Amino acid sequence: MPQVIVDNETIELEQGTVIAVTRQVNDIAEMQNRQADYSARIRAVLTARNSSIFGYTDHPNSTQDKAYQTPVGKIRGSGGPIIEDGVARVLNVTDAIEFMINGPGFTFWNDISGLTLHDIDWADLDFEYTLANIVAYAPNTSGFVPSVVDYYGYADIGGNLDIRYTPLSVFFHECVTRIASAQGYTVAGDVLSDDFYLSLALPFSGDKWQHSDRYAEERSVDKSLYQSQSFADFSNVSVNNKTAAQVAFDGGNAFTAIDTTTLDLSVSYNVSSFAKNAGTGNSISIKLVIRKNGAVQASQVIGQAGANTFAASIPVVAGDVIDMYVLADYTVTSGIANYQIIIDSLNFYTDDIDRTIDLGETLTAESVLPKMNQKTFLKGFMNMFGLVPVIDASSKTLTFRYFDELYTNQANAVDYSDKVVKPSGQKNWYTSKNTRLGKYGQINYFRFAPDDTLDDPNYGRGSITVNDDSLEKEYTAVELPFAASESVTVNVSNVRISRIPLFTDDGAGGYEQTESPTQRIIYIQRDVLAISYSDGSTTTPVSSDDVPWGNFINPANTQNLGFNNNLLSRYWAWLVKMLDQSKRFGVLMNLTATDVANFDFFTPIYIKQLGGLFYVNKISNFVEGKLTSVPVVRL
Repeated sequence: MPQVIVDNETIELEQGTVIAVTRQVNDIAEMQNRQADYSARIRAVLTARNSSIFGYTDHPNSTQDKAYQTPVGKIRGSGGPIIEDGVARVLNVTDAIEFMINGPGFTFWNDISGLTLHDIDWADLDFEYTLANIVAYAPNTSGFVPSVVDYYGYADIGGNLDIRYTPLSVFFHECVTRIASAQGYTVAGDVLSDDFYLSLALPFSGDKWQHSDRYAEERSVDKSLYQSQSFADFSNVSVNNKTAAQVAFDGGNAFTAIDTTTLDLSVSYNVSSFAKNAGTGNSISIKLVIRKNGAVQASQVIGQAGANTFAASIPVVAGDVIDMYVLADYTVTSGIANYQIIIDSLNFYTDDIDRTIDLGETLTAESVLPKMNQKTFLKGFMNMFGLVPVIDASSKTLTFRYFDELYTNQANAVDYSDKVVKPSGQKNWYTSKNTRLGKYGQINYFRFAPDDTLDDPNYGRGSITVNDDSLEKEYTAVELPFAASESVTVNVSNVRISRIPLFTDDGAGGYEQTESPTQRIIYIQRDVLAISYSDGSTTTPVSSDDVPWGNFINPANTQNLGFNNNLLSRYWAWLVKMLDQSKRFGVLMNLTATDVANFDFFTPIYIKQLGGLFYVNKISNFVEGKLTSVPVVRL
């Protein structure tokens, strides 16, 4: 029996447990999703040792958090590892511990499934939104790029590009790399050197061109007491602003400004206990104060128990520190004056931050990028380029491999003829035969996301036709999470660019946002024409080598973003071949654990009995020592 190892400990399994393992990559019959290796359910004996390995999951009052984690899981056969660097997931605990082992890809995809592009750390790209910086960024090949896109009717107007109404773009590959690196992975694969991939960018296409949540949060004060706080002090001399204590806020006592602005601050608090003993001829004035860099900026006298509020506007520059203290002014002619108060609630916050993006302010990548789920984004990337992800957890490498390697790798095909077993009592060397591959129809569409602002809802759509009248008439093979962008001609220069309708003339010499297009995708083309960028008062020319013209489909170019114009012919030609001669067989194979563990799904296999080369996308329910049914597709 194979060994199951969790957190470097061998698990004691129930007598007679069969370990069935499935190894797989993407099924060409279902292009919308990506698959990973896994085992069938495994039952472990409910012993104290097993329980300890899994984090005492049979103890309802356990205080350990191990049971809520996904420990490293491995399955090893007689010839070595079958699943290495996987994760063990507990499914149920009754009279036994039921669990399964998922391959190394599970953790990566599971960890990003609840994250968006805004959960990535983009702080290093923050910059001051000025004409000079926009011009400096024009030659960029990573990070931000001030793409020339028709947001406000520029194609009809021509001339200088007004940066106030032309939001920026972020390079597509920047997102791919940062998603992986945030999980500790390095990206690899031939696609990384594909010039077309490197030219892709995500232009702003959101509901509102405005500052991001992070921008607002970093400039907002939002503090409250962790718990009730007592303030007590005394003095035997006259003194002003004598400190009792700093207000102890949850999550840090002070706020540090990161740029020049004016903080509109509000304070609401409740004094639950108030005791003051000034003595004859003495006085105490107790104050709740707001300080900047140690100097009092605003205050309110606390004269009795109860709720109260006050507000203040305080100008700050980067590095200024804002905090709150309880102070007191003493006038003492004799004896000692003292007090004690308890504040049981205190909220210290800024009013809503103005999200309007103005020149001279800091611009964040999140203002440009959509709050798109990271998993959705990567699936869109892979479905655009016909890619399959291969995750190596030990080297922390995420490799994107082209499906067409199956064809380019035919010279390296491995002969599996001696591993194929003829089904008992059958005349054929296969258990099943099918000329259909999954749900494909007669016309198989590759679409972009719908967008009501497009004149042609099918713009950029492509299709693969299968000549089989028995199939459904139509089928959507792929739909990307990005919308197409119609191509327009700049009337002055005859240059083709993408149009993303966003702004319309406000009748007062400017533009206002009136549209909210679906997230678009473009590619950057240079060496077309020199233009000038303008901020409304100053104009700066940019050379043709540097101007980043934003395109989607340009009839003059051979590389475009339409499925019907470049994507299908360049990245999906292998699927056209496969569907044209589609034959799927089910064959029985006598495989070893080593065969399964080392199987390369991107290298075709040769089966003499079936007379050809075949693609394997899945080895299902492999049990060591037994025959395995393997679906193979003719190439």
